[in-house]
Amino acid sequence: MTLCNIVNDVEYRNKPPAFFLMTWYTSEELALLAVQRRVMNDDFEVSFPRRDFPQGTEAALDALDEVERIERQLSVFRFDSRIQYINLTAHENPVHLDKELFDLIALCVQLAEETGGTVDITSGSLWKAWGFAKRQGRIPSAEELNHAREHTGYQFLELDEAAQTIRFKKPGIELNFGCVGKGFALDIAAEKLREHGVQRFLCCSTQSWSVSPISASATFITPRSVKKRCASWSSLPS
Repeated sequence: MTLCNIVNDVEYRNKPPAFFLMTWYTSEELALLAVQRRVMNDDFEVSFPRRDFPQGTEAALDALDEVERIERQLSVFRFDSRIQYINLTAHENPVHLDKELFDLIALCVQLAEETGGTVDITSGSLWKAWGFAKRQGRIPSAEELNHAREHTGYQFLELDEAAQTIRFKKPGIELNFGCVGKGFALDIAAEKLREHGVQRFLCCSTQSWSVSPISASATFITPRSVKKRCASWSSLPS
């Protein structure tokens, strides 16, 4: 396997930092071009067969732009994100949502119901209690934990499908999408690639991935970004 042709995204299209990495799978002479960008405090990467999709680079950049758009909407680290506005005001009055965000929250509520609250986007207070808001883990006191638990629970969300609004039934509820947000961003990125006609690709971060078969004859596709986090190669069946 040979790695070559690293190109900076800023030089290519005046976009936020990213780079391209061509990976040759010599067993099939299949050239994959990977486009990577640092976003959502993670490395997001789009890989595709360069020979089959000459428009793939522009498509990958547009897909990564979508990931940035989702970050601007869902990030709890941005004071101007839509989620921060919801967290600050939804206990006072219903907040109107666009269809994309409303459908995502509705899906998350469904997941919380089906998992008995194991997957719950209202865990923002618990997330803060354990120090993750400052990226510094800590052991909370029993009092802090009790307070956080009292302000966690999907049952405190009121969704109005007709009006497309969300309301918190009590103050102190905080939404935090966590890995759900990254998975959703990958879904949106995959949709953008298909809109560009790129039908075979791998979208991934270091924690999640969305895959459409790279090659009909390929058995395994190995994302470089996953390798960073694993002691041995992690493989995805095509």
